[in-house]
Amino acid sequence: MAHSSSSRLRAAAAMVLLAVGTMFGVATTATGASAAPPVPDAPAAPAPDAPPATAPQLQLDPVEGEPGSTVAAVATGFVDCPLEGNDDVGDPEVVFTWIEQGVSVDLGTVVASGGVASTSFEVPTETSPDTHAVVARCTGDAKMTAEASFLVTPPPAQMTEVPDLLGLTLEDADARLDAAQLVRGAVSGTGDLVGEQSLPAGTEVTVGTAVDVTLQPLPPETVPVPDLVGMSTGEAAAALSAVGLRLAISGSSDGDVIDAQDPAPGTAVPVASEVTVHTTTAPSLSLSTAILVVAAVLLALAIIAAMAVLLRVQHVARQRAWVAAHVRATPVTPVDVRSAIDALPDERDARRHVVRIEAHSGDRRHEIEEVRS
Repeated sequence: MAHSSSSRLRAAAAMVLLAVGTMFGVATTATGASAAPPVPDAPAAPAPDAPPATAPQLQLDPVEGEPGSTVAAVATGFVDCPLEGNDDVGDPEVVFTWIEQGVSVDLGTVVASGGVASTSFEVPTETSPDTHAVVARCTGDAKMTAEASFLVTPPPAQMTEVPDLLGLTLEDADARLDAAQLVRGAVSGTGDLVGEQSLPAGTEVTVGTAVDVTLQPLPPETVPVPDLVGMSTGEAAAALSAVGLRLAISGSSDGDVIDAQDPAPGTAVPVASEVTVHTTTAPSLSLSTAILVVAAVLLALAIIAAMAVLLRVQHVARQRAWVAAHVRATPVTPVDVRSAIDALPDERDARRHVVRIEAHSGDRRHEIEEVRS
């Protein structure tokens, strides 16, 4: 009984409170109709965040080139790159790497100053023409990396000139091709010498081009045919044998002296070839012909002798005429065997007289001695 009374009292109190609250709310609404509603406070501005760090980047210049070309690489955004290991003194470092088919090639390590690391490198000479990656990585944080692509272009084709291989052995042809940076291609034919080549000599081709060759047998050795006309058959046979040829006499030949031959003198023919000759009888001299020949020879000799004598006489006559016209001899002393000159001990009793020569012009006088035994 007491519990029920208590419950009812609590319920009544709650209703009273609800009623009072309702009345208060209505009054407040009525009062607010004539007053401006309060302005809510503006939301507070969020505190400014720190500027986001720039992500690492890698720039290449140029971005393509041939193997061996030089490339400049600049890595930025490595401000937060920590020192490697436990070091707390020094500058952070960035390592550059060339990546090709999963294989890394170290391009060098550079100190990052102010978050920037720059270097230059040469494109590996053995790299293949393709797009390859270049990576810049912080040595103190392997996750801090930047990557750029580099396109390797094929080098320009090198040109060379095809050598002349005709007439060479296969070994010599290979040597010439190797010197020209070419290779031997297919070999056809049989023989010892190159008879044909797929590319004419002097053609400009790229280095490494293959040249096909065709072999042929050695050409026969040739010799020039000697001149046999006027020889006897024995002499002709000896002359031909000396150069490796053989003598063949025509069936219509009559005699022993060669007056025609085939092939003609100087013709190049293979060794052991035959040279066909035609012979005739050597002419013989009759007695009357021989007498005439001897007489002609004697007459020619007589004429030559007469001309020699005549020339000698004419020469002496011309000398005498000149002396008679230009020289006069005048004795200075008369010829006298009792002259004192005979007493000279060195003269062996030589008899002498002195004459004076007077020229046609001038007054000079010359003396000569005429010695008579």
